[in-house]
Amino acid sequence: MIYPGDLEAIKNIEKAYVQIHRGEFANEATYVFFQGAEFISMPMEKFDVKDIGNLDITKDTVIAGGITAVRHGLSIIGATLPPPLDIPDELIPYTKRNIQNTTIKKAMENATFPLFVKPKKPKLFTGAVSSCKEELEIFKFLAIEGDELEIQTSSVVNFVSEYRAFVIGGHMYDCRKYSGDYRAIPDFDFIEETIKNYKSQPIAYGIDFGVTDKGETMLIEANDGYSLGTYGFDCYNYFRMVCMRWNELLNNKK
Repeated sequence: MIYPGDLEAIKNIEKAYVQIHRGEFANEATYVFFQGAEFISMPMEKFDVKDIGNLDITKDTVIAGGITAVRHGLSIIGATLPPPLDIPDELIPYTKRNIQNTTIKKAMENATFPLFVKPKKPKLFTGAVSSCKEELEIFKFLAIEGDELEIQTSSVVNFVSEYRAFVIGGHMYDCRKYSGDYRAIPDFDFIEETIKNYKSQPIAYGIDFGVTDKGETMLIEANDGYSLGTYGFDCYNYFRMVCMRWNELLNNKK
């Protein structure tokens, strides 16, 4: 369904660049975006990431692709690249866990194990559980910062299912399971409350929640709307999400 005013917010977008890899769509999300753009007959051009420097990227075009490709495209036209959303400080209470932003060195001095660890630097390594100091220390060899590498740690819980809510303009449009037991349903009132209290939220984003083995719903993290997994989210609203976030990052909202 196209809602009143939906296309007004992205009417400046004249063309979309869609990332491919070896002749195929780069990932499932780029194909979903392609379907959404095709639905409204938007002109599109496919590109390989190695050729991104040859694209005519402007404020009135949009890039759909992996995080690296989109961020590179934003930097080409001088946009300020946003830090990962991760767990915004204002939403830490909704994690219901002990969250710490620290360094490997400080964590090794003070941490209680087991400990879930993920990097503050995007895509440096996949978050994982460290059961002792020796396992935590391994991560320092993955970056030039060594044991001064900034990380986020949290206490370990057992999620039996995980869901992603898709939010545009402060409203949840869908919530999709992406991992675990389909019978473990999240508390949607809790999800709505979390979204309502995310005061610094961008115009479009995904926000992940887990259901524990005790049936409790907890915030996992937020993910930026310019590039994220769709898990069955409809193509038109995903297309709109990417375009609206692109416009917001370029201060080009119309």
